[in-house]
Amino acid sequence: MARFATSPLNAAVAAALVPGTTYYLSLHSADVGTTGANEFTGGGYARQAIVFGTATAGAIANNASISVPNAGTTAATHFGVWSASTAGTYLGGGALTASTTAASITFASGAVTITAA
Repeated sequence: MARFATSPLNAAVAAALVPGTTYYLSLHSADVGTTGANEFTGGGYARQAIVFGTATAGAIANNASISVPNAGTTAATHFGVWSASTAGTYLGGGALTASTTAASITFASGAVTITAA
């Protein structure tokens, strides 16, 4: 398996999610795939603004805490990152570390991480 040095990995992830740019975090009830499938809807749910800091070690993470209102009793298993608060372009996402059901789900600063692979 080939490996890249950290510098080009940082450049790649920062090109995909430009540090300091506002994106939008979504919650999902199942795997997001490559399209952002299974996003929550209704019940007060709304994507929330997320801003990423500087890429390091081939990864980029949110630079502030974010709370996303849940649609109710649905368990969140995945997250997504979008270009807009509604519609927009799905940019990437992944599985949460644990399935979570709560009225609002909070992600600490640095908890939402996208890695160049």
